[in-house]
Amino acid sequence: MSAGGFAGAASVEVSEIPVIDIAPLLSGGDVADVAAQMHRAAAARAFFRYGTLARTA
Repeated sequence: MSAGGFAGAASVEVSEIPVIDIAPLLSGGDVADVAAQMHRAAAARAFFRYGTLARTA
């Protein structure tokens, strides 16, 4: 793997991994709440890192 890919991932404590119940997305429930939780995980913890994997042209 190239630098910045999975091989370059930092270690993280299990307690820091966000657990998001996506059942409402499947059952027509409160989508906004799930989206808010995902946004918090992305913004506060930088858990979702888009564009960090090497791209091939």
